[in-house]
Amino acid sequence: MLNKIYSLNPEIAFRLNMEDENIAGKAFNSETDMLHEFNEAATAVLNLIDGKRTVSDIIHCLAEEYDADEKQIQNDVINCLSELKDLNVIQTED
Repeated sequence: MLNKIYSLNPEIAFRLNMEDENIAGKAFNSETDMLHEFNEAATAVLNLIDGKRTVSDIIHCLAEEYDADEKQIQNDVINCLSELKDLNVIQTED
């Protein structure tokens, strides 16, 4: 799992949200006409998904940014990625 690489679904329009302090980002899926809203943690993960970074790279970047232990955030990142994949916001690069 830590070596997987994800990219944003090309059918998703993603943007940061500056208007609402509870919603940090939004993604609109043009295939399903669904709008998804994300908190700061999910948005931080989404901002690091570029089709090149592995899950391990994403965990490392977030640990550095938030001065946290990688082991402490690993499960949160993996759960977040799983939810984003279930929503079809991201896809694996296989």
